[in-house]
Amino acid sequence: MPDTQFMRCLQYDTGTRRLSERLGDIQREEGVENENDENKKLILKHEVTIHSIETFQKPKKVEDISPSSATDLTRTETEEKQRSVTKDLQIWLAQTVEKGIPMRVSEKVSNHKLTDDSFAIRDDYVCITKEMIEETELLFSSEGLPCGRGSVTLKDGTILFGNFRGGKRDGRGSIEGGRLEALGVKNIGGFYTSGNLNGRGKVEYQSGLVIEGLFVDGHMEGCVVGKCINGGDEVFIGEYLRGVPVGPCWRRLDGGGWLHGVVDKEGQFTGGDIMYIYPDLVTCLVGIFKNGIMMEARESKVNKILNPGEEDGIMHVQAATPV
Repeated sequence: MPDTQFMRCLQYDTGTRRLSERLGDIQREEGVENENDENKKLILKHEVTIHSIETFQKPKKVEDISPSSATDLTRTETEEKQRSVTKDLQIWLAQTVEKGIPMRVSEKVSNHKLTDDSFAIRDDYVCITKEMIEETELLFSSEGLPCGRGSVTLKDGTILFGNFRGGKRDGRGSIEGGRLEALGVKNIGGFYTSGNLNGRGKVEYQSGLVIEGLFVDGHMEGCVVGKCINGGDEVFIGEYLRGVPVGPCWRRLDGGGWLHGVVDKEGQFTGGDIMYIYPDLVTCLVGIFKNGIMMEARESKVNKILNPGEEDGIMHVQAATPV
């Protein structure tokens, strides 16, 4: 082979080796860089993972909670409280209407002082004399006292029925008319002993509402539940003292809504904090009522139970105050 050809081959071979060596160097450098990049990625991934765990486990501070989140939390708590009040009220009303209520006088009501009993549901005619009677079919004793079973009409329009012994009723008897008519009462009936109505008795109103309860010396006493016997929706839940409703009472009206509040001295839904509660037992109108008629009111919601009605009398609820 000529020398020139040899030299050319040598140069070509040398250049090829150099190129090959250079490529190898580049590949090795890239391998190191790639390895470094992978290590960096692993380190970064590890840091992100740790940061995520710390973020998940670290409780939020008060300042970390946004105002909107705090508002949502407050709204949720209010809604849960509202649902609890509505549920308790619904259960109490349903059970009371269905099963009645213990006929007793609560401690709060027993301490209540009546200033006027002219509105009382009572029969205080104990001994009847001939001078009091306008009309009767009964015979009189030598003392001028009615005897026998039947009725007597008094001069004030009151009609008494029962078994009269010496002017006093014993056993089953009743009273109607007179002052009771002005109170919307059709009649009162029960068991009499020596002229006094004691024990279980019944009051029937002209509206068809019938209330069964306890009588003490002619006066209705204690907790009662009254229902309508003519197919109406009217229900009364309340507590009587000496024949007058006192404290918080309930009256269901046609349509399913309820009047609720502390009644006045006449036992009427009259005052500045009486409520009409809609059938949903949430929405209500609270304000000024007179004898159960709304005069002025604002819309609100039942949001608090003042007395659960379990140990002491009738359940009493409160409406939310304006914001």
